[in-house]
Amino acid sequence: MRVILFILFVLILNGCAGSNSSDSSVVSESDWVVPSISVFQSSKTDQFLMNLDHITDGHAYRGSRSETSSPHSGAHLNIINDQNQWPQGGNLPEHYPPIYAIADAEVTRIDTYFSVVQQPQSIENFRYGITLKIAERNGAPVTFSYSIEPMINPEDEDFYKPFILVEVGDIVEKGDVIAYFYLAPNDDSHNAHIHFHLQWNNQFQGPCIFTEELVASFNVLFQERGYEGDSPPGTMCYMLGENENPFEEQAVDSL
Repeated sequence: MRVILFILFVLILNGCAGSNSSDSSVVSESDWVVPSISVFQSSKTDQFLMNLDHITDGHAYRGSRSETSSPHSGAHLNIINDQNQWPQGGNLPEHYPPIYAIADAEVTRIDTYFSVVQQPQSIENFRYGITLKIAERNGAPVTFSYSIEPMINPEDEDFYKPFILVEVGDIVEKGDVIAYFYLAPNDDSHNAHIHFHLQWNNQFQGPCIFTEELVASFNVLFQERGYEGDSPPGTMCYMLGENENPFEEQAVDSL
């Protein structure tokens, strides 16, 4: 009797294992379909790069037609660490502010230690970053760039690597934590930031893909650097110039 029970137990156990290994509910990464950028015109994302309550300042993408402030081919979100708010709970990367995938996407580029020319030259700025392919247009990829800039030189090319959670080729889902934002101790400069923009056909474009509610909440956080005149511009994409609007008809350059 014990032998029979043992055999039945083994058969049941093997049957369960076989069921798990052939589970058709598991979605393969290859099932992700790259959408057209036009999807983001009618159905904008409600996922921002960071939690809004961690952000202390910012500005919109300033297109080439901007008159009240200098054009800047990227929006910024800023964060401070004036009272050593970060890290929280320990010194590992996951104790710093999380950075999210703003949409389902493919990771197409990782930067781990990249020198950014700053004005004045006395500011040392070595950034890290992630580029996501979020859509296509006329057969060419539309990417979303996160340039994560703590505004320091850690003097170690491996310093930022633990803060990056993804690799080139990974498929991420909207809301996934893809990195953490390192912040230097006692930093009250308001300069640490993430620069973000879209890029298509070698052209920087405004990140005009967020819901109106998110854009309004982000604009409320702007200090003077984010103003256009006496107030925030009320948009993520201010005074876009030629080829800077991701939803306008454009042709891919012939090579």
